[in-house]
Amino acid sequence: MKPQPINIVLSSTKQNVVPWTKAFETYTAIKGLSSHLKYDNFASYFAIEHIPSEREILYNTQVEDIKNQELTQAQQTLEINKLNKLYPDTVSWSAEKVKEQRAWKENQEKLFGILRATMEEQYWISIKDLDSVYKAWNQLKIETQQDQAGHFMANLIKFFTARIKPGQDLTNYTAHLQAIANQTSDLGHDILSPTLICYYILATMPAEYEQIQQSIFQLPIQEITLENIKAKFAAEDSRQQAKKLQQTNNNDSKRRIPEQAYAATVERNCTICKQPIPSTAPISHQRCSTKCNSQYYQDKQQPEDTKSNKSKSKPKTESANVLYVF
Repeated sequence: MKPQPINIVLSSTKQNVVPWTKAFETYTAIKGLSSHLKYDNFASYFAIEHIPSEREILYNTQVEDIKNQELTQAQQTLEINKLNKLYPDTVSWSAEKVKEQRAWKENQEKLFGILRATMEEQYWISIKDLDSVYKAWNQLKIETQQDQAGHFMANLIKFFTARIKPGQDLTNYTAHLQAIANQTSDLGHDILSPTLICYYILATMPAEYEQIQQSIFQLPIQEITLENIKAKFAAEDSRQQAKKLQQTNNNDSKRRIPEQAYAATVERNCTICKQPIPSTAPISHQRCSTKCNSQYYQDKQQPEDTKSNKSKSKPKTESANVLYVF
């Protein structure tokens, strides 16, 4: 495991409890260690999270059958030993379990080290003698008052006063409400169910979304689910974005029309060859053709001394021509 990236220290003032909690939960999730926050010990974790193979299931079933028979302890041991000979891979199963158990213990020690490094002394004193990260995590919730009714009520108020903001799309609004529901669930209360979130969103949609709201209400009630309305919202948000883009393009074209009309009424000459510029050319054009453009940039790239020599030699040529005519 690499050195912990949590750069927040849990303060005794409790002002950074939420960002610290999120940082620690994110770190354990990235490292695949979230199970230490959900299970008190390895046995509980292994019993629920371990996925046995078909042979392992069959073996365990036969062991249970032997134990349920009316046999003496010696007879049960004898029968299980016979069964083990039929399943030689039980050795590898046991070795794998021992390996996982050793990794569990090592990761738990590392997580305790991270907790020690990212909190002030008063919090560490309250958890340092506990034998699992799970117990320490729950004790910290008590110490930081995260399990009090005030936090729960604050989340409920935040949820039931939420409204879609100007310019906010439906998908973003839905994600915001789901985030509040997840925070409430983390406090141990699953009152904000997906069904409640779904109907609250529909009940608080502004008038501009009345059409999609009514189309959803036309569906059978069993089809009005959070996942279904999220799919419809994604399509509606895409339509709204396309509409805004089209309006922007229309506004740009409207601004170009007066420019073109003005260009048609003004006589302009090319800055290179002095010939008239076509009235259909945009007002910003100062040269009449590609050839003049090339000449312009060629002159622009010439060194200053070349330009000055050229300009000095030009009058002499004109003078010679004049004398020749006379």
